[in-house]
Amino acid sequence: MRLLSFICLLLALCAGGAEAYDSSTRYLYEMCKNESTLGVCVGYVAAVGEFMETMGIYKKQGHPDVAQFSICMPEPTPSHATMAQVFVNWAQAHPEAWSQLQLSSVIIALREKWPCP
Repeated sequence: MRLLSFICLLLALCAGGAEAYDSSTRYLYEMCKNESTLGVCVGYVAAVGEFMETMGIYKKQGHPDVAQFSICMPEPTPSHATMAQVFVNWAQAHPEAWSQLQLSSVIIALREKWPCP
């Protein structure tokens, strides 16, 4: 189910519309700080986080090739809003990364917060 959520998100982002999509870290950070776009932010970060959590399970099952995309969540699993806040905190602390791809920044932020041993 988590993989399906991630795939749906990717398809929605890649579908393309009339307006250009900014894939920078700064753009996602600003979406997370804006009440009207917060849901998009939380959905994006949660989809990436759930995919990474699934990769963490695969890593524990003996698939080290997915380590760079893995996180290991504590119990109880943090909420989607908490995942988004982790990204916001990371982005605030790393303004030098605002021009990099938002996907890379979310991966780094979540891995720093919930690394797999």
